[in-house]
Amino acid sequence: MNEYLLSLLSPHTKEEKDILKGEKIDPEIFSDKALSFVTNDRINRMGQQIVLSQHYRFTALPSHTHEYIELCYVCRGKLVHRINNDVEITVKAGELLLLNRHAYHSIDICTEEDIAVNFLVLPSFFDTTMTIIGQDNALGRFLINAVSEKNKDISFLYFRVADIPTIQNLVENMIYSLLEKGTSSVRQEKFTMGLLFLELLSYSDRMTVKSYSGNENLVENVENLEKKNH
Repeated sequence: MNEYLLSLLSPHTKEEKDILKGEKIDPEIFSDKALSFVTNDRINRMGQQIVLSQHYRFTALPSHTHEYIELCYVCRGKLVHRINNDVEITVKAGELLLLNRHAYHSIDICTEEDIAVNFLVLPSFFDTTMTIIGQDNALGRFLINAVSEKNKDISFLYFRVADIPTIQNLVENMIYSLLEKGTSSVRQEKFTMGLLFLELLSYSDRMTVKSYSGNENLVENVENLEKKNH
């Protein structure tokens, strides 16, 4: 990752300092009201459709869900996610994990060297992305699932794309825009996310999807899922 961005993300956050002092994180942030807490209290960006949240180090995060879509990006080290109590995913530096807002997940404790950020995104933010990528693909179906109250077919998408420069550049551009500038337009952010998703579609062999078939849970490559749907 870009060294300048790492220098911004490496210092301990207020919450991490509290954890190191032995204080506990307010469990309210893992309730079904997590979105309003994150938007209003932690980032203080009222009215935004997308916010950037740095992952807490030095503590495990209990199982929780969100009212938003979460895109986790590991900047350095790794994060171990446990999703819906049945799948363990180790997300390494440069990799992405896209979580449906219906998914439950917990995260194992991580160290000083494990740095990650989360893009917390309202479903309405993805209107431009849907226009760019369409619906007849794994990412398009994921977004349709994410806004649906009933259809929870795709729980997560995991992208092993650490060695793809174009994807790394787009992610870092969004991090810089949200972290450093703070004044980027929603239109700019939407188009950058749309381009990121379009680029991810070019690497379907690097994606893993969590899908459901009856009572059987499956984790499989997106290319295999695409073949089943056509």
